[in-house]
Order: sequence, then C-alpha cells, then structure tokens
Amino acid sequence: ADTPPGTSPEKAGHIYFETTPSKDLFNQSGFSDFDDFWNLPHEFVDDVNYRRGGWSAVSTLELADSSQGKKLFFVKRQENQPRYSLRHPFGRLTFEIEVDAIKRVKQLGLHAVEVVCWGVQKTEGSRRAIVVTRAIEFPTLLDLINSDPDWDAVLPLLRTCGATIYRMHQQKIRHGALYPNHIFLDPQTAEVQLIDFEGSRKCRSIKKAIQPDMKQLLKRLGSMPIGAREALLEPYFENHNKLLTAALKNQDTD
Repeated sequence: ADTPPGTSPEKAGHIYFETTPSKDLFNQSGFSDFDDFWNLPHEFVDDVNYRRGGWSAVSTLELADSSQGKKLFFVKRQENQPRYSLRHPFGRLTFEIEVDAIKRVKQLGLHAVEVVCWGVQKTEGSRRAIVVTRAIEFPTLLDLINSDPDWDAVLPLLRTCGATIYRMHQQKIRHGALYPNHIFLDPQTAEVQLIDFEGSRKCRSIKKAIQPDMKQLLKRLGSMPIGAREALLEPYFENHNKLLTAALKNQDTD
C-alpha cells in the first residue's frame, strides 16, 4: 500500500495505486494525485449518469509503456452519489463500494476487472471519487450473442461463464448489474471477467443474490438459443432450479 499509515485516501485527496509498476507508469505520464485524474477533459464514452443528487461518467486514457507499447485505461469520475446503510449512515460513494466489491470477488479466486488505482476526496460541499481500471481486451457476452457464432463450439465457454457467476452467488454476493455487456469472455483461455460492481452487495442468502441478478441477465440474452442458455445456466438448474424458475417467470417485469 502506498497510502501513508494513518492517512486515508479521502483525507489526503490521495490516489492509491494497486501495484508499483502501475504507479511508476502513471507517475511518468504526469498522473500522481487525485486532481491529475479529476481535471482530465470531459470526453466521456457514454452519457453522464445523473442520479442520487450527483453525477458520474467514464472516459478513456491511453498511456505509452516503453516495454509493452500503448495501454488503454478507463477513468471513472463520480461526485456526490452516495449509498446509505446502517453501517454507513452518512453514506459512501458507490465507487468506493465498487472497489471493495471487486477486491472481495478477487479474494474468492474469481476474475474481475483490474483496478489500477483509486481515490476519494472531500471538498467543501462535495465528495468525489476516482477509479481507474485496465481495459479488457477480449469480447463481452453481448458481443458473442450479436456475432451469432457456432453455438455448439462455444458451449464449453458458456459453461465456464455460468460456473464463474455461480461461484460468486454461492458466496451470497449479488453483482447488481449482471448484463451481457458487463461479462467478458476470452475464447482462447476461457477466462471470464466481470465489470461494473457499483451496485454489488453482500446478501444474507443465496436466494437474494441469485434472483435479482439472473432476472437482469435472462432479460438480455436476446437471440441466444435454448441449448446455449442451458449451458450458461447449468449450475443453477442443478442446484437452484426453483430460484432460477422464479427468475424466468419474472424476467419480463422490473
């Protein structure tokens, strides 16, 4: 950890880099503190998300690495979008929650997007957060669906994908935004990576983790044929068929 003992990133307006090589790369490119990221141009890849009395948005950042060429990163900026709970009655920015959720998932041995650095900052009347992640180079489940592949050939990949998500749910973790474009699949290595854990929660039961997530996912599988869906959902049919059936029945409602 490069955060000084007894000093939180929030109090220092500090950026915490997860690895020394990442810190060196960004420092050499002029990114060493919170404001270096916060003051980047507002050239966002999607519409700005206005909610909870604040805003958040994502931009890209490409840096030159002398040993590996150019590297692409996503810079997520957020201001005044807290989530409240009994544990945090004054609220925490949802990006802070996302970083914690990604670390929790990785501690379970699951793959998730790589957080390169992050930080939070308090200013007068404002709370801000930065999360920088490394771009994932392989396609999403949505890309796979839209490409209309040889579905028989990708069944093993879909089984691996379903097993990965199921392992997360077994730990009573709800993803919160389990959409096909948030699930990345490497057809070469069968690695599965998940992104966008902003709405993630640790649930009290497996049921509360499975049902909302699978309801979200099943509504968005589009033209995926039945055999491919069954491969993706195989561990749920085997172990939580009733929960999956309930999600299937309710997939057309919000």
